Amino acid sequence: LVAGKGEQVTLKLVARYADACNLTHPSPEEMKHKFGLLQQYCQEIGRDDREIQRTIYVNCWIGETDAEAVAKATRIPRKFTVDQMRLRGLIGSPATIRQRLHELEQQGVQGIILTMPDMTNREPLHLLSHCLKKQ
Repeated sequence: LVAGKGEQVTLKLVARYADACNLTHPSPEEMKHKFGLLQQYCQEIGRDDREIQRTIYVNCWIGETDAEAVAKATRIPRKFTVDQMRLRGLIGSPATIRQRLHELEQQGVQGIILTMPDMTNREPLHLLSHCLKKQ
């Protein structure tokens, strides 16, 4: 697994050597662009880009409701605004996050590494488990 977004070095290294790549907090446009470059770099060296698993690292704020998740996220200093968190991470109720996970999968994401600032409490983990159950 090689993590990074660098277009001239990192993604070329991923194309040549990695089994997986990881982008941190990507926007949908950034993901499309970076995954496209990875595909291009693989084509240039004759590698099937489907051999490389595409993963992302994101923040996750989950609550019983979307409003509860937003309230949790706004209590702790953060790098992103709530709107940016919706775009670059996971924030909301289990139903909202389940929909977001589906969208990410449609955008080519095959795995997610997440951080949950309130995961020392079992409730967020319990709620997250509801997102992952087959419907």
